[in-house]
Amino acid sequence: MAEFNRMKAKLTSFKNGKPVDDFEDDDEENSDVDPEYEENAGEYALYDSPLEETDELIAIKQTLDEIYQIDQNAYQYITSTQTD
Repeated sequence: MAEFNRMKAKLTSFKNGKPVDDFEDDDEENSDVDPEYEENAGEYALYDSPLEETDELIAIKQTLDEIYQIDQNAYQYITSTQTD
């Protein structure tokens, strides 16, 4: 509600032809900054990767199933070289 009142006061000042000073609010906005921003993924939290929705185990299983359907010998070789 306080932000709404500040914006309303700025609009009123603007309508009356008075200059609007935005610099006075900079200190208040900086007080809202999370001090643990970098620890909580920082700028990387702003990026959404399409791979975030991918389950690696399901993707591997589907790939191996496709290889099995295409070439059983290749599937046998790939699975025989893997350890438990």
